[in-house]
Amino acid sequence: MKSDTRANTNIIELDPSRLAAALRAARLPLTQSAMMKRLRGKYGLGWQSAISALEHGDRQPTVAQMIAIEQAGGKAPGFILRAAGYLPNPDTRSLLETDPSLSPTVLPGLLAHFDAVKDLP
Repeated sequence: MKSDTRANTNIIELDPSRLAAALRAARLPLTQSAMMKRLRGKYGLGWQSAISALEHGDRQPTVAQMIAIEQAGGKAPGFILRAAGYLPNPDTRSLLETDPSLSPTVLPGLLAHFDAVKDLP
């Protein structure tokens, strides 16, 4: 990560081809036209040409644009950066261990059950 002191923001330099593939994956199974209709001009993405430019690596999306694409495509937050290889894919056990909605009384039993069945075919 490179820090831009002029604007006091962090800039992530992303590989255009990996990011473009991740953006396409976030859109699928929708067409660019269907995605455009769902976005309806949010964050400068209301035009099919804008979506196409992102998917072809002609420009990089902002964080807000990535979030909007993930939401419109029905993908989980962070899908694009995970698919592009910039965030790790957490394993299920780690997700369970860090889920704040699971009470400390339920978690041990749930983890024991998960460990017992995780390698079953």
